[in-house]
Amino acid sequence: MKQQRQAYLFALLAILCWSTIGSAFKISLRYLDFLDLLLYSSLTATIVLLLTIVLQRKSGLLKAIRGREIMRSAFMGLLNPFLYYVVLLRAYELLPAQEAGTLNYIWPLVLVLISIPMLHQRREGGQVSS
Repeated sequence: MKQQRQAYLFALLAILCWSTIGSAFKISLRYLDFLDLLLYSSLTATIVLLLTIVLQRKSGLLKAIRGREIMRSAFMGLLNPFLYYVVLLRAYELLPAQEAGTLNYIWPLVLVLISIPMLHQRREGGQVSS
């Protein structure tokens, strides 16, 4: 039961963070261009990820990554989240937050639909398999 409560807590925290993102974007865009905001947020995310890897003592795993995997990951990162955030942040720059926020809520659905052909998913006997 403790794990279930923890799951609910994390779900509520995710919803809280997700629901306030529109306001955070609008405030940030008062001071930065949308591409600058994307650059700073990407750098921050990269630093946090690297720190997490180092703190978990998993930095040795980085050596095992091959060049082809890095290129595929870079391509996937270009599609999501980079292009998505270029569109989203530009929308927040041009539109009221509640209108641009709709993109933020629709994106997970679009991502699922786009991932089906990219991941070669097909439906067999009621189950989705790869």
